[in-house]
Amino acid sequence: MSNTKLAPALNHLDRASLELKAEKYAGRNLWSESLVEAGLPPISDEDLDLLVKCSGFPPTPEGREGFLKKVNLDRLAHGNPKTRVFGQKPGPNDTSDVRMLPIPNSGNCYIRLFPGGTTRNEGYFYFDFFDGAVGTPFNSPSDWMLYELMGPSQRMRMPSSEEAFGILRKYIVPGAERFQLWGQLRCRLVRPRHPDFDFRIPARDSEVGNGWKEIV
Repeated sequence: MSNTKLAPALNHLDRASLELKAEKYAGRNLWSESLVEAGLPPISDEDLDLLVKCSGFPPTPEGREGFLKKVNLDRLAHGNPKTRVFGQKPGPNDTSDVRMLPIPNSGNCYIRLFPGGTTRNEGYFYFDFFDGAVGTPFNSPSDWMLYELMGPSQRMRMPSSEEAFGILRKYIVPGAERFQLWGQLRCRLVRPRHPDFDFRIPARDSEVGNGWKEIV
């Protein structure tokens, strides 16, 4: 088994799955190690080489090193505190700047809003689905659909961050799914055998209480 360490905050995820991926990609590149530690699927050498070539570096070990240094991903892999990790989920005891929106007729499930490494003046943040009964995030079922409402009769499906990077829904690590969005968006959650749930994402504001403007 790989000696790649998994972050303590990932206890709620499928650790066996992550460890297998860590073993598969061990020693290939520093970005893969940091992605696994963040609970995200690692990147293969082939995919990394594509990014390297698109950035003007040669697809060689030296080219990869130059690319990683350029974007500070090697610092991320070594825990440099000056490098931000976007999309990082809150830990079990981290309630700072986190807000929960209850999902109607769902038992004890919520939409959990969290900064994910962003600052309030950047205007966007992340959310996931959270099971309040057991205190863990979960991936949306395949028959749940999220939409951004753009008008009375217009809507656009909202993919997860993982889907946006080309990961099929069924391959997302359990509990790792997250969505990135702008404040004040109007959204709709569609589930079978339940009325559609329309909700508006609040704006983040450092001048208001815990950092969230009320939903109106």
